[in-house]
Amino acid sequence: MLLKNAFKIGAVCVLLSVVIGFISALFLSSLSLVANIRSENIWIIWLLPFVGFFVGYIYHRYGNEANKGTNYILQSLENEKSVIPIRMAPLVFSGTLLSHLFGASAGREGTAVQVGGVVADYFRNLFQLKTNLKKLFLLCGITAGFSSVFGLPYAAIVFSLEVATWKKLNIWYIIPIAFCSLVSHWVCLSFGIKHLTFPTIKIPTMDFSVVLSVIIVGGICLLVGLLFVTLSKYISKLLQRFTNFAPVYPFIGGCILVIGYYIIGDMRFAGLGVSTIQNGFFVLQPNTDFALKLLFTAITIGSGFKGGEVTPLFFIGVTLASAIGIFFSLPLSFLAALCFVGVFSSATKLPFVSFVMALELFGTEGILWYLLVTYITGSILRERSIYNTNDTLIID
Repeated sequence: MLLKNAFKIGAVCVLLSVVIGFISALFLSSLSLVANIRSENIWIIWLLPFVGFFVGYIYHRYGNEANKGTNYILQSLENEKSVIPIRMAPLVFSGTLLSHLFGASAGREGTAVQVGGVVADYFRNLFQLKTNLKKLFLLCGITAGFSSVFGLPYAAIVFSLEVATWKKLNIWYIIPIAFCSLVSHWVCLSFGIKHLTFPTIKIPTMDFSVVLSVIIVGGICLLVGLLFVTLSKYISKLLQRFTNFAPVYPFIGGCILVIGYYIIGDMRFAGLGVSTIQNGFFVLQPNTDFALKLLFTAITIGSGFKGGEVTPLFFIGVTLASAIGIFFSLPLSFLAALCFVGVFSSATKLPFVSFVMALELFGTEGILWYLLVTYITGSILRERSIYNTNDTLIID
């Protein structure tokens, strides 16, 4: 019986990994397509408020639990009786594409986590696996989604373990979780998907001034991440005071975004901003870029647009390095790497994920510096996180 269950679990893990890897490849290809359409037809950004209202209405009318987004998936890790609706996957998939097509400052991890969770729970039910395996399969789905969308299989493994809290897990869960992460990543790559790449990071020689500088940088990243989380949730609460009709929230947010883009005359803040993230490691960016991206993303997320905030956090971190670089005698690529993981760690309160992500993206040469920054940013005020499962706000 034990061998039969192990075989069945393994077979389902293979199936969900392949399906999630394929969906991620389709999603990333679609994101690239809609970004190109937007860049060639800038006028469509004016439609963002109306698209926001449309998506908001669909969620309001048909979403139910799907309205809670990623936090509902995370809540379900501890609730075997929770029902994860299949409609959550197509809703967040299409809602995220529409957000990016019309210029919201959104990310993509919300889609990765939610689609992964839905697919995993669907296959668990389809093959009639016991409810006490719900947590395992949700973690496998979350890992597969994160791994294939970001191309970070090792950080994805740690992501699912850390959001589920390490001490509440069975140790054998690590095997299927790691398997799903690696397989989904390989499947996504097999469709020709290219993930973010970064230049070689120039690591300074260790001395007292460098240690002090890195500690100060960690403190700045902590404050910026906390500001993002606080502002996003404040905007959400402010809109809820204005009206209880949720579709109006993204309409208002869309109006503010469009006006803001045209006032500053720069569309780099719409969408993911991947080119800015990559360029920020070797070319100084305008000093105000991090603040503008933070504001636009907080409005996007706080008003209920779909997608997530992780990639915008990378944008904020990299451009923050340009803004504060004048105050530190540190190589720009090194400072950008520190702020990249530091702001992410501060906003998510996932220091282990942030540390592994740094090693996976930037190499092991700066291991002590990445460890120091992620410890500072991830261990203070841990309740102030975008992944707060007790929060009723729509943060996905």
